[in-house]
Amino acid sequence: MIGISTTTFDLDGSRVFQNMRGNPISAETRRVSRTKTLDAGVSIYDGGYVAGDRNIDVEIFPATVADETFCQYIIENYALVNVATTDGVFSCAPVSLGRSGLSLKFKLHIKEKLS
Repeated sequence: MIGISTTTFDLDGSRVFQNMRGNPISAETRRVSRTKTLDAGVSIYDGGYVAGDRNIDVEIFPATVADETFCQYIIENYALVNVATTDGVFSCAPVSLGRSGLSLKFKLHIKEKLS
């Protein structure tokens, strides 16, 4: 289950999706890079962990016309929305919306974890 709502009051700006496939949040990763050194070793740079490196990929199946209308409305009118999942509440930027048969795919980039 996942809830999406606008950050400001909007009668049409919130919806809870219960008919989803899989875990919508991408895996957690750290900002780590590895560089070869001239002495045949390696140098590791660790930039830490940031929730903003993750995405939320919502796949709704079967999707209704109302589900698609809501997602399209959010994409067209809002730069940031709040998304509530089992992993927490996140501030997200809506990125893309696509339909494939009965499935609706809504992608959001996480800006920050709110709780």
